[in-house]
Amino acid sequence: YALDVSFPLDYPDEQAIVDYLAQTREGFVNVAQGPGARNLPYEMNVSADSFRSEQTRSVVLTLFEDVGSAHPTTWYKSFTYDLSHGRPLTFDTLFAPGAAPLPTIFPIVQHELETKTGLTGSISQDDGLDPAHYQNFAVTDDSVIFYFGRAELLPSYAGATSVAVPRNAIPPLAV
Repeated sequence: YALDVSFPLDYPDEQAIVDYLAQTREGFVNVAQGPGARNLPYEMNVSADSFRSEQTRSVVLTLFEDVGSAHPTTWYKSFTYDLSHGRPLTFDTLFAPGAAPLPTIFPIVQHELETKTGLTGSISQDDGLDPAHYQNFAVTDDSVIFYFGRAELLPSYAGATSVAVPRNAIPPLAV
């Protein structure tokens, strides 16, 4: 098997990234060393993109894995840190208290994904308004970029994708 991992070393909560990668690596190696895996070209690549805003730092890992199935998979794992409060940010803590962000975010995401892929009407209202699909994000001064793994909101053949949602089009952030 082949395993290639790279990520920035200057993220404020680096241990969170290291812990996630250690767990992910362990799962990949267990599959790659399992019965029937001998001489199969298993592969995992992890790359990272970094984003900064005035008050946040984000790292988005892009994970590609091929473990011999019909289709390799790509997914994302993001880490965002609130520098002003010294704490990690999650989707639940990203917006100001009392905000209801998804009714505003979903139409933007839906429009952008349909424009990118040409798959009109492929995202159900239930999926589009489910906060579980918005857990991987990066914050910049101008936008919040949401990342969707393969088959997360769109059919698997659409692949993994992302959508930058302008900050001035959504409820205020808590940072």
